[in-house]
Amino acid sequence: MIITETGDTTADKVCQWLDYYQADFERINSDREPLYFEGLEISQNKDSHIILSYQDKKRNLFEEFSLIWFRRGAIYTRDLGNSSIKNKVFPEDELLNNTLQNYLHAETGTLMDFMYEQIEKKVRTINIPTRYELNKLAVLEEAKNIGLLIPETIVTIDKTVISKMLGEGKQVTKAIKDSFFCLTKNVFLTQGTEEVTIDDIIKDDNPLFFPSLFQKKIERKCEVRVFFMLGRTFAAAISFYDEINQPIDIRSGTNEYAEDRMVTSIKLPDEVEDKLLKLAKKLKLESGSADFMVTSDYEYVFLEINPVGQLDFISVLSNQFIEREVAKILINNAKEKI
Repeated sequence: MIITETGDTTADKVCQWLDYYQADFERINSDREPLYFEGLEISQNKDSHIILSYQDKKRNLFEEFSLIWFRRGAIYTRDLGNSSIKNKVFPEDELLNNTLQNYLHAETGTLMDFMYEQIEKKVRTINIPTRYELNKLAVLEEAKNIGLLIPETIVTIDKTVISKMLGEGKQVTKAIKDSFFCLTKNVFLTQGTEEVTIDDIIKDDNPLFFPSLFQKKIERKCEVRVFFMLGRTFAAAISFYDEINQPIDIRSGTNEYAEDRMVTSIKLPDEVEDKLLKLAKKLKLESGSADFMVTSDYEYVFLEINPVGQLDFISVLSNQFIEREVAKILINNAKEKI
């Protein structure tokens, strides 16, 4: 089973290959017709039992499927009371209503955490939804401990700290969590990795600012995107003919620099691949995309991992047909017992 969302190009292509190989599978687009949690049973004399439904029919995923790939989306609870609290319980007490909503949200979170733990025990899974979001700071720490090179990183509220860093070399800033994105009728705002200048720091007299992440800028020879799944890796190097005028963040400059961009399939150095797979195992990720910078000395510097990354970009431009290989991986691993 593949649980994802409509518009997921990667899932579209993987499903086409699964059809080509005549695989027996089911795709669920959770943004249209989600799987719902209906109940669970914990008994002294038998294994715990989880009841789910899809299109108003009860489903037992553990008997129907030998592998579940949580590509995107999740399993949801029906909103039978949360949204109606404000109108039906204490309509004139906003604080109490908000407190109750937060309580119900916490109750649901505890329930879903247990449910996903049970699913992992009963059927082979790839990336349960509770691991869709990673703490980038914790990932950097784990990567360092495993032996991967990482950029020098600080999070600070003090302008004097970043001013001193700028005196020691170029710096970039990026989100601590996920990049900001907002689209309204009149405004489109997004965020990537940007170089920091001293002018950015001295725009006002306030010596402090919101906690922000800064990293020493790496003068790269190329950037490497790696897709991994169940021990397999697929890597592509992304570089530019014009080594001077190129985007700091290759994701934000995709269209503007398209004609100047080179994307080539590569094999990761064995040591880097081994450490990346160890990191994925430590993070309990069966699949994801990792980014590296390659320096002029051919050192691989780890940047981050995205458990739900698009791989269509490198698959097409590096002619690797990664979606075909993903289909094969799913078929082969569905045959194995957990």
